Amino acid sequence: MICFQDYKDREVYAFLFPLAAIGMGGLYFLDEKLNRYFTNILINLLIVLGILGILWLYARFKLKKELFKEAFGLGDVFMLVAMALGFPVYTFTVLLSFGFITALIISLITFRKQKEVTIPLAGQLSVFLVVVYMIVWVVLPVNLYVI
Repeated sequence: MICFQDYKDREVYAFLFPLAAIGMGGLYFLDEKLNRYFTNILINLLIVLGILGILWLYARFKLKKELFKEAFGLGDVFMLVAMALGFPVYTFTVLLSFGFITALIISLITFRKQKEVTIPLAGQLSVFLVVVYMIVWVVLPVNLYVI
């Protein structure tokens, strides 16, 4: 749903992000000790905050735009937070990196067909995560939470 709405309207129903966070966070929570879970989540959220800080600086000084009005969507932030709640630090950084690379490749391929050059990052990350979960659950049974 996140992918479909993000591609179609560049808007996503707000209730979908907490559902994604609860789903991913619940899977991780069931597999981890409580104190380690919260430590990892805090570190992940600090990573997201650092990324947003760098994006804010880049948008403000290089692009001369406001971050959440023209440069980066709130849905994208909510998707990053949902991902941060769902994985240990190592897995989160690996998935985030590969998710960004995948989004970049998809966007470079589809830019030629778009009238407006925007990246539906939340939608692309949601598809990426669905593919990762399907691979882990069906094809290559590894534990995403062991690190």
